[in-house]
Amino acid sequence: MRWTENQKQAIETRGGNVLVAAGAGAGKTGVLSRRIVARLEEGCDIDELLVLTFTRAAANEMRNRIRKGIMERLPEDRRHFSRQLRLLSGAPILTIHSFCLQLLRRHFNLLPGLDPKFKILDQNQAKVVRDDVLQSFLRRNTWKATSNGETIFCGYCVTLATGKATTV
Repeated sequence: MRWTENQKQAIETRGGNVLVAAGAGAGKTGVLSRRIVARLEEGCDIDELLVLTFTRAAANEMRNRIRKGIMERLPEDRRHFSRQLRLLSGAPILTIHSFCLQLLRRHFNLLPGLDPKFKILDQNQAKVVRDDVLQSFLRRNTWKATSNGETIFCGYCVTLATGKATTV
């Protein structure tokens, strides 16, 4: 595959973390997969790398491309790449949400008040909670005046409309 200069730089940069950010269809999955296989060629183990993406589909595609890259390199170094195949299923190739969830579950005790049995809301549950919080906020604060005479409700509307918070 032909890589752009920026893509080559992302694949070849060493000595730190790399963030690959681009629009849909720009080749992020291919770049990251190639970078990871290159790291494996250098002797790194797949389970030493943290690979984060936005969607499960991208994480699965990345894992499949890495598997293909490992399979292609088996004849070069059977021992190392066989090990990488074994490690691949448990390698941290995750969505950002999954990674954060793992962190919270593993280290809940470091966050005061976080129940270790916390649950993630689905979209419908989250909408109900969001609507309840908004209704409660509006009931309590709709017509309270701020220091500049504006109501909190008006300030809230301005924030929603412009994305800029007003001072209270």
